[in-house]
Parts: sequence; C-alpha cells; structure tokens
Amino acid sequence: KLSSMIFLITIFVVLILVYITFALLRFTPENIDPAKSIYNKFRHKLSRCGIHSDVYEGPVDFANRAALARSDLASQIKNITDIYIAIRYGSNNALMSALQDQVQSFRPSTRQA
Repeated sequence: KLSSMIFLITIFVVLILVYITFALLRFTPENIDPAKSIYNKFRHKLSRCGIHSDVYEGPVDFANRAALARSDLASQIKNITDIYIAIRYGSNNALMSALQDQVQSFRPSTRQA
C-alpha cells in the first residue's frame, strides 16, 4: 500500500513538472513582446551581412553603427529602428503592422552596393 502511494505521488509530481515546463516554454519573451520578435528578425538579417549587435548595445546605437557600416541601407535601418522604438518605448502599437512590413521587405544583399 505504501509503495502504490509513493508511485502515485511520483506520477503526480512528474505531471506537475511537465505542465510547468510547457507553460514556461509557451510564454517566452518573444511571445509576450511581438515588437521585439520582429526586431530580432531585423537584427538577424543584418547579422547575415556581417553586422552583429552587441549585448550591451541599444537599438539606436546599433542602428547608427549598422548605418555607418552599410550606408546603402542607412535609411531603411533608421526607419525600422524608429518604428521599433515608437512601439517598444512609446507604446505606439498602431505601428506594429508597419514594423512587420518594413522588416519583411528588408532584404539586404550580403555585399554593400
């Protein structure tokens, strides 16, 4: 009787741990903040061109450095960054579709023009 009770408690604890794990994975920061997720796609596109953002670097500093490295993309980089800042720090969520559109259409070549 004691062994079956221990078995049931073990199963219960395992199920609770599995539930907690899935709950935590479901609510990643990118799922909570769609603007950051879209901006991360933009950063990834720039990283394929050799422009990597540093951990300590904010969006404005990164945009300035990226625009210097790729002057042919400077206006697009500034535009995407301005929209991202307006959403993320100004709570202007009405611009979310504009950010999505700008990042989707941002297709930098791996070589500077």
